Amino acid sequence: MNSRRLVSIAIPAYKPDFFEAALHSAFSQTHDDIEIVICDDCKDDAMYRIVERLRPDSPWPIRYFRNETALGETKNVARCIREARGEYIKFLYDDDLLHPECVSSLFELLDGHPDITLASSRRRWVNEQGEAQPDNWATTFPFAHDVIFSGVELVSFLGQFPINFVGEPSCVMVRRSDVAAFGDDLMALNGTSITWVGDLAIYVKLLRKGNLAMRAAPLSYFRVSSVQYSADGRNTPNLGDQAQRVFCQRLTELGWTQSLDQYRLLKMATLESRDTFMEVDLLPYFTNSLPPERFGLGVTNWLSRRTINPHQKRLIEDRIQHTSAGSSLLLVIIDDARHPQKIDVTLHSIMAHQTLSAGLKVVVLSSRHHPATLAGSVHLQWHTHAPELEVQALNHCLERHDCDWFMIAEAGVSFSEHGMSRVRLKLPELPRSPALFADELYRLSEGGHDLAMRPDFNLDYLLSYPAAMSRHWVFHRQTIIGIGGFNPEVAQAMELDLILRLVESEGAAELYHLAEPLLVCDAVEGQRCDAQGRALARHLQTRGYADSQIFETGAGQYQIRYNHAERPLVSILIPTKDQLGILSRCVESVLEKTAYSDYEIIIIDNNSEEPDALEWLAGVESMQSEKVRVLRHPFPFNYSEINNTAARHARGEYLVLLNNDTAVLHEDWLDNLLNHALRPEVGIVGAKLYYPDGAIQHAGVVMGIDAPALHVFLGAPQNSPGYMQRLLVDQDYSVVTAACLMIRKSLYEQVGGLDEVNFKVSFNDVDLCLKVRESGYLVVWTPHVQLLHESSVSQVQTDKTAHERKVARFRSEQLAMYRKWLPVMAHDPAYNPNLALTGNGFEVESNVDLTWRVLPWRPQSLVLVHRTPRWNDGDTRITTPLNVMREQTLLDGAISARLPNIAEIERLRPEAIVFQRPFTQEDLNGVDLIQQLSPATRILDLDRLPRDHRNDPLFLRTLERVDRVVVGTARLGQALEGMHSDIRVVADYLPAPWRHVQAERRRGKKMRVGWRGDHDGLDLELLAQIMPVLADEVDFVVMGGCPMPLRPFVRDQRLQVEASRRPDAVAAMNLDLALLPLRNNALEDCQSVLRLLEYGACGFPVICSTQACDNETLPVTRLNNVAQTWIDTIREQIANVRTLEQQGDALQREVQTRWMLDEGNLQIWRDAWLG
Repeated sequence: MNSRRLVSIAIPAYKPDFFEAALHSAFSQTHDDIEIVICDDCKDDAMYRIVERLRPDSPWPIRYFRNETALGETKNVARCIREARGEYIKFLYDDDLLHPECVSSLFELLDGHPDITLASSRRRWVNEQGEAQPDNWATTFPFAHDVIFSGVELVSFLGQFPINFVGEPSCVMVRRSDVAAFGDDLMALNGTSITWVGDLAIYVKLLRKGNLAMRAAPLSYFRVSSVQYSADGRNTPNLGDQAQRVFCQRLTELGWTQSLDQYRLLKMATLESRDTFMEVDLLPYFTNSLPPERFGLGVTNWLSRRTINPHQKRLIEDRIQHTSAGSSLLLVIIDDARHPQKIDVTLHSIMAHQTLSAGLKVVVLSSRHHPATLAGSVHLQWHTHAPELEVQALNHCLERHDCDWFMIAEAGVSFSEHGMSRVRLKLPELPRSPALFADELYRLSEGGHDLAMRPDFNLDYLLSYPAAMSRHWVFHRQTIIGIGGFNPEVAQAMELDLILRLVESEGAAELYHLAEPLLVCDAVEGQRCDAQGRALARHLQTRGYADSQIFETGAGQYQIRYNHAERPLVSILIPTKDQLGILSRCVESVLEKTAYSDYEIIIIDNNSEEPDALEWLAGVESMQSEKVRVLRHPFPFNYSEINNTAARHARGEYLVLLNNDTAVLHEDWLDNLLNHALRPEVGIVGAKLYYPDGAIQHAGVVMGIDAPALHVFLGAPQNSPGYMQRLLVDQDYSVVTAACLMIRKSLYEQVGGLDEVNFKVSFNDVDLCLKVRESGYLVVWTPHVQLLHESSVSQVQTDKTAHERKVARFRSEQLAMYRKWLPVMAHDPAYNPNLALTGNGFEVESNVDLTWRVLPWRPQSLVLVHRTPRWNDGDTRITTPLNVMREQTLLDGAISARLPNIAEIERLRPEAIVFQRPFTQEDLNGVDLIQQLSPATRILDLDRLPRDHRNDPLFLRTLERVDRVVVGTARLGQALEGMHSDIRVVADYLPAPWRHVQAERRRGKKMRVGWRGDHDGLDLELLAQIMPVLADEVDFVVMGGCPMPLRPFVRDQRLQVEASRRPDAVAAMNLDLALLPLRNNALEDCQSVLRLLEYGACGFPVICSTQACDNETLPVTRLNNVAQTWIDTIREQIANVRTLEQQGDALQREVQTRWMLDEGNLQIWRDAWLG
């Protein structure tokens, strides 16, 4: 045996049912040095008999151990580890199977790579017969390649979302020394044994010390059987939920996990590029398969993160009171006499968050009499009316009340906590607006809620899907009275009819959208409503479309055919180069499948070279057809120039820009484009495009998502309804793709066509659409025009030099797009500010800091922090003072663990951006955009420095890109001297909960000496020399992690607690002397003195390493890391109790006087960011 290559296949056995197959899979391994260790927990000798029968067939030594008494899973696995002799351990449970290459493949991941502490692979599930089962959310591997995950970030992810995608123990290989250190606490965290997810407990402890490497190939097979312990979990829903909660709680106490808003990204590298880590978000992968509530992403959790403290609430109430003149609001609640309890729900939701006054009144309209249980007042009135006269009663109510604004809601709705306040804050700012509408929460029939995040006023969405846009508006009372109030003839659609009449009389420009969920109501049900059709028909007649028709394409969804009399000539422009197959398909599909006859096709040839294409184009030219023409463009590729040239040659009144890799799918496509394009208010019309496999390629473009613009719903199934049914109905977007786009030629010329200078290849269609919208026209997308689009087939990859030029050109055009249209990217009217500008679109942004301001009128400066979780004393250096200042309304703040893109930063408009680490190579492009496009001050905060910081290229580039550097200690400032023109020192300070902690002294017969064990820099070797010598003289007290060899010397082992409980928990250690021995504390280690400050706040005297503190004002004892020096000093200090207590008192006074996060020190931080 070669001990370095020896792998122990450890089998903690207790079930004989499938053990023989498991053992045979161990025999089949191709690795060259293996032993098989079996620890038998079976109740009889069944396992032993199988082992002895198969032992002669084994190519490897089998070491069998019978447990005299059953140990249970954890201790049986721990015994396997103790008995193993291999450098590495490959676990194999007694009913699972290993692929023959499993051991050798995982061995390669670990051997020679000390950074990898856990190796695993994709796994497959098999049934009792050994038949492979379909993949599920856990076994489907989301990557195409072998990958490495950074361990610390993965632990944080698992602490938020305990989803075991790493695999069961049979999937993994580890180093024996790593798991042997855990002893019988193998599956314990913070002193608690973890059940159901005990394997995750092992993994996170390993991943705190290194990384995970995973193979994409399946190398193990997890058997699902009825005899497993885990079968109870599969058969009993939610049985393991409590264990998962305990697992997450223990990780929180240990400080190993961050909240969702703070950090949910993982750092991942491919095995081929193992040193190049990128941030990835795995959550969408899992939430596509599991309910979002499982991940804390449901609506309730999202709303719970939008909190307002009492001080902020008073500021909001004061602003409403001082600005409410001319904006009084009347809530009209339509009672449901059949369900009288509904009115109580609605009224309670109002009273819970608002105080009725002259500025906010409520009227209930009902066909029943005033209930005796409801106390009326001048601000809460009950009006009874005849059942058939509800609309008339509503109009009468509006005429007799002198409110400025009013809103109608049906009994049963529940107003949200902040919605009404947001409305009342906004109304004084809308002197010219006739109406306001907000967002909604829908109650789902199956339970739970869904967010209905509406776009800004969207005429075509309103017309095609009224139910989504025409409920619960806030109207200006005098304006509504001026247009005749509500129409009784369309009582079931009276609000829709009123909005349409507002559009007819007032226009749509001042209809304001408040991006805030105002209330909870029943979901929009798919049902017919004749009144909607009548309201739409009246509106179309008023607008002059006498021959229009309305077709119901789905329940409550409509397609309007305007039936214009005009039949203009349409010029279809098709740029091309070579690729005859796709070009001929495109042209032939237009000729064969277009019912509208008044069109011409102009093929613009841009330097074709392939003989078949040249011959075909020459043939088309030779026909001299008026229907199909060829225009030569013998110049370098410039998509904008090509189309502009063709437009000048076009004879049509309307242009269609059409890619050559498209194909027409239905004959009325051109009619349906003209259906909207002939409307005078419409400038551009776009189509619904499909990939060849039927998935959606284009259904509108949203500005700002991840890049200047993104095709939303990309890759969605062909029949998907989309968010709020938006894949099924006409609507207005800011941008549609020029792969198929119709525009009036005169308008095309008016806006200058496509930009030939700034957008030669990319973003030219985006720019065109935005210019058209800026000119006052609508950009309409319709699902009733459908084409095939292969997408980018015409852009053929060339050599490396050409590719580099292409990348440079793309970045130049991207920057031009940002410079010109950044405000639209941040606030696309077809989108919603609560939706994320990352991902695939129409996903709620889970980090409410990026989308929601507690005080929406922005009275304070905003500081954005790009936080880097440290999982050590420097972790909260920035966020603690920021959050305290937010609570005290000294400034506003936002925290993001990922670098927000430039559109998100434009949304926020921060005065300062604080970066908590030097930039990575991947950060630089984003930071450069911030430098060029955001006026925010860029600040780098450092609690440590990179190794060789004066020569680190990335660090030097970081310093060039920031306006200011803030460091935690004078030592760091001195090390950076001469490297930046603005370096400021701001120390760490303790927040208020540490000011009043109470500790007791001399609690035991011996002096209590201890420390917190959650510091990565503790000099454990020094402690290992100190503790055996002093164990009989003092009581050692440790909170949190303590290595197994040191535990026999610990008198009082305390569990670590979560951060919010830490002040009282540290004080309760009741130390007579605190120790802080750090290894070397070089500049690349955390320089924070928070640990010393926390001990000092408790009144503990401190002995620390010389390098633990460079601040001479802190009265602590500093020693070199020499064990005998520490032993002698500890003995000397505990011998003089009075002097020791005086040292603790002096340190406590110093901390409370100078080191608390009080008003003066908060101002130091504020000045460092905003001064």
